[in-house]
Amino acid sequence: MPRQGMSENGYRQYGDQSYEFGLDSEDALAIANAIGLKPESLEISGEPEFTAEGKNQNGLTAAFAVGDPKYSFTMGGYLVDKAKFAAAADFTYDGRFFIITSPKENRSNTEFAKCEIGGVSYPLIGAPAAGGGGE
Repeated sequence: MPRQGMSENGYRQYGDQSYEFGLDSEDALAIANAIGLKPESLEISGEPEFTAEGKNQNGLTAAFAVGDPKYSFTMGGYLVDKAKFAAAADFTYDGRFFIITSPKENRSNTEFAKCEIGGVSYPLIGAPAAGGGGE
């Protein structure tokens, strides 16, 4: 039960209410739960899958092409279920299929165990059909 005047997440927001605060996405929290972490951060970044340059006789770029975006995903937080984290599977988030590429555990003698998981999403690779490979 939240304190009087507090949100269910334990904070009050002042000023412009169009700013989003915190990591409240239900999809992101469901992924975090499925992979065994309590999230502190989520980063999704996009970049072209490829770029290509065409050079003229002087070595100057005369043409340039940019491919569709691919996306990278990194979520970090406290490790709460080592078995789930070790078995983390690819997932769909915000309509994109992410392939896990980099699970990482961080341990310290002055901190709770933390972990981070990274993945990548390509424009033409979708979730695999049951019993098969990607689209």
